[in-house]
Amino acid sequence: MEAGPFGPGRLVAVVGPSGSGKDSIMRAAQKALGASSGSIVFPKRFVTRAPDSHEDHVPIARDAFREAAEAGAFAFSWEAHGLCYGVPREVDELVSRGRTVVLNVSRSVVPLLRQRYANLTVATITADAGTVARRLAGRGRETAEEIARRLARSGWDASDPEAIEIDNDGPLAKAVERFLSILR
Repeated sequence: MEAGPFGPGRLVAVVGPSGSGKDSIMRAAQKALGASSGSIVFPKRFVTRAPDSHEDHVPIARDAFREAAEAGAFAFSWEAHGLCYGVPREVDELVSRGRTVVLNVSRSVVPLLRQRYANLTVATITADAGTVARRLAGRGRETAEEIARRLARSGWDASDPEAIEIDNDGPLAKAVERFLSILR
């Protein structure tokens, strides 16, 4: 992994608990930007999970992920909930060329991103526990017990003083409008 800080472009790190609506907001924002999104890029991350209609990612086997990481294919990567996530190396080049790059990332990598990218915006997507529980159940990836354990885990802190909070408890359009104002 190369040292930063990469710039003059900007990295927009979208964080929030599973079920808060990060991917829904990002998809809707990308669609709203349409052809005008030339300077704003939404690259797909690599995830050691099968394809999923709720998350736009490149599925990759764990062994292939490890090989790609060792070969330097990722700008950065992390593990969470038994899965591996990797962001393609092209992100550094895009930011260096002045583009705005939007990524769904784990909050655990935000300290690294603060060191790595000269222009970082952290957008924290929030929703109440009941909303998150309904969304997670709707995905069908976890049992009711797994969802309850996920919700019971402590540690999610949306109080990052440098992050911009987006409440996604109401209509999706309202959260997308707020997100678009950050991107523009």
